[in-house]
Amino acid sequence: MAKIVVTILLKMETFDNVKWTFKNIKEITVKYTEHLGEKEYFEAIGKLDEFISGILSDLAHISLESVLGDLVYTNNIINTLAKLIYTTVEGLDIGIDLNTVLKVVDLDVSTKGVASILKDYSAASREIGRHAKWADVNFDSINWGFTDGNRDGFVNALSAVLRPIQPILRVILSGEDLIVLGSIQIKGGNGYNTAIIPLLEALGVNPSNLVSPQQYAKEASTDKVLTNILNPLLDKVEELTHGPIDALTKMLPNIAYFVYNGGIQDIAENLIAPVTNILHEIDPIYSLNLDLSMLGDVDLAGLVNGILAGIKINGQPLGIVLPDIDLATLAGLGKLVTYRSARTYFGKQMDCKKINADQAAVFITVLRYIIKTLQQNLDNIKKLLEGLGLSGEIAEMITQILEMLTNMDVDGVIEALMELLFDYDIGNGGASDSDTGKKNIAIGDVSWLKWVYWVIFAITVLIAIYFLHLLFKKEEDDEDPENPEGPNPPEAPLQTT
Repeated sequence: MAKIVVTILLKMETFDNVKWTFKNIKEITVKYTEHLGEKEYFEAIGKLDEFISGILSDLAHISLESVLGDLVYTNNIINTLAKLIYTTVEGLDIGIDLNTVLKVVDLDVSTKGVASILKDYSAASREIGRHAKWADVNFDSINWGFTDGNRDGFVNALSAVLRPIQPILRVILSGEDLIVLGSIQIKGGNGYNTAIIPLLEALGVNPSNLVSPQQYAKEASTDKVLTNILNPLLDKVEELTHGPIDALTKMLPNIAYFVYNGGIQDIAENLIAPVTNILHEIDPIYSLNLDLSMLGDVDLAGLVNGILAGIKINGQPLGIVLPDIDLATLAGLGKLVTYRSARTYFGKQMDCKKINADQAAVFITVLRYIIKTLQQNLDNIKKLLEGLGLSGEIAEMITQILEMLTNMDVDGVIEALMELLFDYDIGNGGASDSDTGKKNIAIGDVSWLKWVYWVIFAITVLIAIYFLHLLFKKEEDDEDPENPEGPNPPEAPLQTT
């Protein structure tokens, strides 16, 4: 048996060179609504971004950019993730001590082991090192050496938190060998090249913003094994906050094409290539079929509906069901073009394909899907809103929007919204505004913002608020009364040379 194992390990090769294939896709010609065309719907993308920005500024006194700093780039997020990861690992019951198993591959996730590799984060190292069990660590007291809102500090701290598993990441992503029992080498896979780059490019990250596979491998022995992935991803997230509708209408067709082209299955198989390589070699001795074909034909609406089906409000099912999502149609809302990818094939950059979106076509198609979804779920939406106990002007405005959804077809609702929000003329038989009593609404006039906000977005916003309330209620109930303000003031990490 030992001879067979040695033979298998000697035959292992680093998994790197993947040849990608790309399906042809038919470009879809979209028919617009009766009174408004491509020009108006393209203009509306920018206007809607301005509208969202104005709403957030005038009503909530926030911006999407500030949300990242206030809610994401925080010590609390780092502590929440650290607590989730390490207490979960500690609680796993596999019949024997997990740390004993992990030490076979030179991993140590004990409090003592993690504290020792976080010495440049003194507050974290001290608090973690004081305890024998992760469950006893007071994560609320830990500061990770950055002021909340500082992206660089957040990214560096997140990578540091994951240092105990970085050796595994290097095996999966940068082709580093996995050393078992101090001497046995198992070849790794270059998942950065074969999975991470394709995924980031599918999300719209510019290939020029990605480090090359060669540079990534050189820097993977440091925290850059993660920061070289997180930074371009967060660049894209921040781009979304500057103009979410503009960014999404550019991204959606290419994401749909990536999924339609089997990209999810491809990257999953490429990431676990070191494992499947071993399974392939031992197949004559022991056959284990690791089948990921279900990822090649993903039913996005079905996945979301499966999640929604498990949500109950006051003991009753939510009852919201999404219509089918046609990936081929969504992917066809643009032109299939060839581009030079950051990924390589035998050391040379590859030419790959992506969709350059027709943004107006994407916008009207998504609007139709949203209105169709609302109309198909009106009864359950009404029940949900009734459960919120709304009254007064808000209730009247919601009643108006529900009546509009009930009495008009999909395109009629869209044109009514376009007229209300952006003052597009959808035809009133030649009647003037004074004749019809219709008031022109100017984007710069903030006096109307609150009214339009509730009329158009009340349903979506109220549902979202209610869900967030359910999700975070327990966390608020469990807040430490002795430390309501969270982490201590920032403590800079020790400088290492």
